[in-house]
Amino acid sequence: MYILGVRNAGYDTSCALMKDGQIICAVCEERLSRQKRTKKFPINAMKYCLTFENITLKDISHVAVSWNPGINLERMNMAQSEIARFIPEYLYSVPNYMIYTSNNTPNSLTLKIKYKKNDLTIHYLDHHLCHIAFPYFTSDFNNAMILSMDGWGEKVSTLLATATMGNFYNCWEIEFPQSLGMFYQTMTEYLGFQPQSDEWKVMGASSYGNKKKYKEKILKLIWPTNDGKFQMDLSYFDYMSFTKRNLFSKKLIEFLGPNRFPNAELKRKHFDIAAAVQDVFEDIVFSILNKNYNGEYKNLCISGGSAMNCVANGKIINNTPYQQLNVSFAPDDSGTCIGACLLLWNLLTKSNQRSVFMSPYLAKKYSNDEIESYLRNYKINFTKTKNPAEKAAKYIANGKIIGWFQGRMEFGQRALGNRSILADPRKKEMKDMINRIVKYRESFRPFAPAILDEFGKEYFRDYEFTPYMEKVLYFKKNMREKIPAVCHIDGTGRLQSVSKETNPLFWTLINEFRKITGIPLILNTSFNLNGEPIVHSVSDALRTFYSCGLDILIIGDYIVKK
Repeated sequence: MYILGVRNAGYDTSCALMKDGQIICAVCEERLSRQKRTKKFPINAMKYCLTFENITLKDISHVAVSWNPGINLERMNMAQSEIARFIPEYLYSVPNYMIYTSNNTPNSLTLKIKYKKNDLTIHYLDHHLCHIAFPYFTSDFNNAMILSMDGWGEKVSTLLATATMGNFYNCWEIEFPQSLGMFYQTMTEYLGFQPQSDEWKVMGASSYGNKKKYKEKILKLIWPTNDGKFQMDLSYFDYMSFTKRNLFSKKLIEFLGPNRFPNAELKRKHFDIAAAVQDVFEDIVFSILNKNYNGEYKNLCISGGSAMNCVANGKIINNTPYQQLNVSFAPDDSGTCIGACLLLWNLLTKSNQRSVFMSPYLAKKYSNDEIESYLRNYKINFTKTKNPAEKAAKYIANGKIIGWFQGRMEFGQRALGNRSILADPRKKEMKDMINRIVKYRESFRPFAPAILDEFGKEYFRDYEFTPYMEKVLYFKKNMREKIPAVCHIDGTGRLQSVSKETNPLFWTLINEFRKITGIPLILNTSFNLNGEPIVHSVSDALRTFYSCGLDILIIGDYIVKK
């Protein structure tokens, strides 16, 4: 049975293909269209998944869509239901009347398209259920508490649920416009960054500020409540109308002072506000988890765009009673195409089937023959090597910044060693150099340490296997001066644990670097320029290589130099 998962509502559209309960291919539309965080229907991603398996839509039994528009049809919309702009819009009027008349909102909608030789059933699934299905069905937890937090999905921003043997039970929901995700987005915009894109920058800047200076004021905007939820004073926000120029209101400017404009100087005040925003965000997450803990569920899964906050993720175990935490490699909306497949499969089969530690490497692999063909067609000089990992390690140890293009591309917003820029973590100046001449971005933004799993406890406090850069942990004090390029100002690193099982070639590269330098980790950042998607194709890699200060490109078994 083939299931096609589709994320097409809002940013980060994507597709995934499932075969008999296993995800075999998945890709974000932005990687193919080269339009970062695109909202366009993932038509290229859909064709990509079908081509990967050499099938057509005729072979698809079910389509799982990670948004249930039926939830948004509870109010009668006469303009849409009575006057269609084009005839297919009459598809909308029937469920709109039925849902409105029945006064009952459906949990899901199903549309069956009948052909002469096959039927195609489209399932519109609850957005937050698709979010929580991803980390749950990729864990080995039978029982778990699950928290989904994002801007909004259908009409819910936050969902707390429990899972028992593959069945989900809602504890409570918080409806939009009360939204932890929208709070963080709004403050991202107030600080002069792009909302729904640059939240990473607020996280990075927060380590440079004094959280105490503005924390009391930020707690006037949003605060944890005694019932284990949170509350916002919406008078400071303007995102509810979807038509205002800014996400924040004039009242917020009067309260905190003028907002920073994009590209304006970052002042001490901005770092202090970022620190307070991050601290309040963490307090609310910990409050939700602590006040809703009952001892029965000791395992925790979190998802949604707010689960991309790896700084908070890294503190959860030490600040709550939960014993284990699972976060997927794509907890944001792009990952709901995978979550939709996992959810639908288990709804159809009642199997509680798991994909524990699902590989994030889900796109096609370029063969050496394909790569060489590109290089020759573009008339690019190259050499070939039998040991790309060994060569890369030597270049990195000698201070070179390399582009690393290998195997199947990662799914999601983090480069996990197949589409990466790699460098020496021992050189303090390397961080500023890559930010300035390669990534073209702010100097305060940190880079990730990719570390051999077997050395994790030697370098990090409270180390735990972290394969997807989903958590930030503290380096041990005696290790920080050894790897200054990947140690953030507060002594932390957004690590990626690398094992032989998860990525043998990348593990070999880091291990070769360890043999040369004695350091079992390297600097790893995504292979892209600021404002662009991570590279997907050989052409993308070559164009990016020649557009920035990279020294060497190792693509498959081929080495390209400038």
